[in-house]
Amino acid sequence: SAATPAYPNGLLDSVPQNWTRIVNKQAPSLESPMQQVSPVAALYAARLAGCRLPTPEEWQAANRLMEPMAAERGVKPNRRDLTWGKQQQHIRETLSKPGFKPNLNYWKWPDEGEFLPKGQEGLAKGENAKVLPSAYDDGVLWFAPVGSDVLPIHHLIGNVAEYVMEGADEAAKAAPEPDRLRELVAAPSSAISVIGGSAISAPSLPVDSPLLVGFTPARPGDPPEPGYADVGFRLVFSAKGTAPARQSYAARLKGILDAPDGRYLLAR
Repeated sequence: SAATPAYPNGLLDSVPQNWTRIVNKQAPSLESPMQQVSPVAALYAARLAGCRLPTPEEWQAANRLMEPMAAERGVKPNRRDLTWGKQQQHIRETLSKPGFKPNLNYWKWPDEGEFLPKGQEGLAKGENAKVLPSAYDDGVLWFAPVGSDVLPIHHLIGNVAEYVMEGADEAAKAAPEPDRLRELVAAPSSAISVIGGSAISAPSLPVDSPLLVGFTPARPGDPPEPGYADVGFRLVFSAKGTAPARQSYAARLKGILDAPDGRYLLAR
């Protein structure tokens, strides 16, 4: 099955050369959007960096600022479109070939691992998944590099969806301890949702309204909660006072990524 082309002929011809590594799903780089992150992992990283997740209202306010700029600059959000549909059809035709024995670790439907909100887990998937209507096509199959949409706040709509959280101020005060953060995520007062839509999310889902995550906290000794293939997170902080930070938030986040043992102590 490895000899069968993974993509239809010509599908990736229009992809800029510097995107090849990402589009072909090779090793992630700093150009790759954050994804496959659980709600607890997103909160944990935010707390380690001295930040928090945005509230739905903050995200929506930022999106209102970006909408006229996107229209003026002709920015097309990276959504499930005709390019995605061509890949879906390619998989459908390949799997239906007589005698073809697919390696199911290799042949995946292009919506594999997508986020589905609580109460809507029954949306059509895989072979029956729907694409955006009409001729909408942004030309990108998977996830585009960060910043490729030339907007000041990148990819609020499409590409990778992101977590938002009610009660974010309470979470911003919580100790960066996974068990404590699990309690917060599971509490009704601090509901965590997904917003923005993604390159593989169902087009019937609203992109500018928070969609509740059906979260089940991991028990002690269990593996960590799984993430979603198309959900990442965006860090924000509440500005208080005028004194400059002793260490930039970018430097703190870099410290998390560079720590060889996966741990990071905030510089005070």
